[in-house]
Amino acid sequence: MLNNDKTVVATGEEDNQVENNNGNEEKNQVKNDIVTINVSGVTYELDTDDIRRAPSSLIHKNVFGAGKYSLCFKRPVQSFEAVLAYYQTGDLHMPVSVCPGSFKTELEFWGLDPQIMTKCCYYRYLSFEDDQEILDKFHVHLFPEVGLEKEKHVWLPKLRKSLWNMLDFQDDRILTRLYFWLCTIMVILSVLTLALSSLPYFRRNLTKCELEEVLGMPVTSTEFTVNQNDSCTEPLPDSIYQTVVVEYERVNVTNRTDLQKNDILIAPDEYLKQKNSSDSDEKFDSERGFFDFNFDYADTVSDDTFVSHIFEALRPQTGIGKKTVRIQSVVYLDTILLGFFTADLLLRIFCCPSVGKYFLSTINVVDALVVLSAYAHIAINFLKKNEKYELSNFDLLEIFQVLRVIRLLRVVRDVTAFKVLSFSIKISLNDLLVLFLYLVLGIIIFANFIFFVESSEDIQSVPIGWWWAISTMTTVGYGDVVPKTLYGRLIGGVCAVSGVVMMALAIPVFVNTFLLLYAYAVLYKKSLNKPEDTHVFIHRQGRLRNKGIRSKGIMSNGAC
Repeated sequence: MLNNDKTVVATGEEDNQVENNNGNEEKNQVKNDIVTINVSGVTYELDTDDIRRAPSSLIHKNVFGAGKYSLCFKRPVQSFEAVLAYYQTGDLHMPVSVCPGSFKTELEFWGLDPQIMTKCCYYRYLSFEDDQEILDKFHVHLFPEVGLEKEKHVWLPKLRKSLWNMLDFQDDRILTRLYFWLCTIMVILSVLTLALSSLPYFRRNLTKCELEEVLGMPVTSTEFTVNQNDSCTEPLPDSIYQTVVVEYERVNVTNRTDLQKNDILIAPDEYLKQKNSSDSDEKFDSERGFFDFNFDYADTVSDDTFVSHIFEALRPQTGIGKKTVRIQSVVYLDTILLGFFTADLLLRIFCCPSVGKYFLSTINVVDALVVLSAYAHIAINFLKKNEKYELSNFDLLEIFQVLRVIRLLRVVRDVTAFKVLSFSIKISLNDLLVLFLYLVLGIIIFANFIFFVESSEDIQSVPIGWWWAISTMTTVGYGDVVPKTLYGRLIGGVCAVSGVVMMALAIPVFVNTFLLLYAYAVLYKKSLNKPEDTHVFIHRQGRLRNKGIRSKGIMSNGAC
């Protein structure tokens, strides 16, 4: 009985022990289903089933890989709450008050892919990434040599290096600033001389010597006498262009009535010899009869002579188009400017670190072409004096002078706003291309429609319809070509509205990019005034450093 009782008792004790063990296992199982996470002093609990939602995350690796159910991290709480919400609900939202860049850093630390974000937040995240990519490229475009100032051009002699820094506006010395303003004034004067020389006020008529260069013969007028001793500095009157003798035409004269007022009579040699031998008392000069503006044919030649002889006469051809040249003050100023830019070009070529790289710049090539074409034009005018007054193939050299306005780009290329504008155009080139394609498509469609609905008198051809569509879609509206029918006006209204919509949709894309880059450039320029170039450190070195810290943090055990 005792044994049986003992056995029964033992059996009861074992049953109680088994029940206790089962209870402890259930408690441990319940306990292990909950993971405690301490983030910067704030404790959170997370179910293990929720953690399985992200197998590649840091928490999953610590719980199921390392078997840790109590984790501690020193990370921002607000970003972690968004991560915690993802584990609990399966939707990852980016807090409005958190910077997308900071949230990206936290997602990389917790081992979550940004692509799992919901569309409402992922669009804002992608916009931030695009802006950062643009800013990274713009930073290199704006300051391509940051951090390399001590190493560049070390092989150049000190004088050449100093001159190059001044000529290329690469330092902040007073001399460099003065030269910058001097170049700016010279470029503006160069553009002004080109523009003002086209005004009648800054042009004058040709002088006697210049008109002789045009004609290739002495100046002779049918209305008034031009003294061959006249000064070559005084411009001739406007009437000279209509009365100046350009050439002489040989005509046969058989009757006194055939002669005109300004004709020059040429007598045959036989008649002149006969006249001189028969009447030696009369003072008759044979040479005078051959080329004499004051030949008195009424008294010298009789009617019998006209009947028995055929005379020749030189009939003057008068009149040329009005020709003008620049006044001397403009010529002198242009010569001074040419000398300045010649010296500037030679000094740049002499002082630049690499001549080959110097001429890889479009602005430098254009500047050299303008200077060389100016000297080539001067040489041609010196060798062929009448070329500067006539239209010829050599005028192409003078057309190159129009490119002198490109020098303005060299002056303003270091201005922040210009850099922002040029880079904005470069970045927005795809958007501008889409705008251009939309414009071309609209031009083709509306031009064909307007050509078929309007009469041939109003729209003579489809290309004229193109011109009308361009001026309408761009909201210019010159008014030289207008639709007159009802259907034509309806098409014109749709065309105008389409142009407004096109501008309203495309221009803000470019404007937003410009504002983003300009704000960044202004802030960066202000940061340069600080003792340390903090922005460069963060922008270039900080990202690499932070990536290294994040990679180490992901591989760490997650302990505080």
